[in-house]
Amino acid sequence: MVKHLVETSGAFELVDFTYNQQIVDAFRPSVVEMSIFLSGRVANGQVRILGKLSENATDEEFLGFWRESKTPEQAIDSFLSAFGLQEVTEKTVKAPAAKKAKA
Repeated sequence: MVKHLVETSGAFELVDFTYNQQIVDAFRPSVVEMSIFLSGRVANGQVRILGKLSENATDEEFLGFWRESKTPEQAIDSFLSAFGLQEVTEKTVKAPAAKKAKA
């Protein structure tokens, strides 16, 4: 399963009893493996995806970043820099080709 850094859209906690009893914390982002339950919560706006993560990312690792950072944004940015995966988009695929054409 693919891991993501997610947060709830309000001050409520979600527990995914259908897959490993994952918890999306009420007051900080959480690392979870995307499941049918969580996909449904993303679709109805209860959960926001902040980034796609590598397989070795854990919620315990994120908690360490959270505690060490001065702001929530700093924790998220630092964690995504360490564990985030770049999404392959049309823009990222075309960028190297454009550089080669100029050279």
